[in-house]
Amino acid sequence: MTELVLATPQPQQPVFGNVEMARKFQESAQYMSGSGVTFRHPMEYVEPLMQIGGIVDIQLSNPVNVSKDDNTITAYSRFSVKTKLYSNDEFSGVVGMLVALDIPKPIIKVFSGQDVHACTNLHIFRANKLMTIDLLGGKNNHRDVISQFSDQSTGDWRLLNEIHARLSDKQIHYPTVFGKMLDQVIKSKDRIGTTTLLHGLQAMNDDRSRYYVGGESTSAWNVLNAITNDLKKTGDDFRMPEKSFSAYQILESTIS
Repeated sequence: MTELVLATPQPQQPVFGNVEMARKFQESAQYMSGSGVTFRHPMEYVEPLMQIGGIVDIQLSNPVNVSKDDNTITAYSRFSVKTKLYSNDEFSGVVGMLVALDIPKPIIKVFSGQDVHACTNLHIFRANKLMTIDLLGGKNNHRDVISQFSDQSTGDWRLLNEIHARLSDKQIHYPTVFGKMLDQVIKSKDRIGTTTLLHGLQAMNDDRSRYYVGGESTSAWNVLNAITNDLKKTGDDFRMPEKSFSAYQILESTIS
């Protein structure tokens, strides 16, 4: 069986990998449902994620004692794991899965995002992408589906890193840029709306805000973050990526 590899924390970063939880996970038994279905060992489900990197978070729930060779081993009918997808000084992304084997239609929920949080009660918060795999009725191999999902998510984060590198080095006169962006949004009726732009502008003039400038010149990256930060407050997590990219496109066309 493949060994569960935990991510190695960098200096001054919190320790994500819980060694004791990892041991319980790896030594757990296969779960058998009340209808007699024996599922794969949990390690087989998470192996596709381990192709990306070390596991940074594990949650185990609903333990069940299983007798095997005169020993009692614990099986878990629900668990979630996350691995770090991408990170730099500004942001980090994770991809993970939430597995529920004790429900009428056992599933795997695969997710990715920045501040995403998954609970074993089947709720996932702040995911940018989410996919559900039916373990009993699905036609696709879960490994292939998770690998494809991870590849797509990795591509998204690479694009974000390229945008970060490009905009961080570009200093702009932000009052002029905001004026041009507002004019463009009004004319095109873009989905991000004028309210989001105005809230971003307010944040940059508020000395309590992390986006506060104190002058009229700042990086294009700071402008984009001030705008997209307002999108996070809407609660529309699944439309946030497309709205954020729309904001980027408008900003890029304005400063090019």
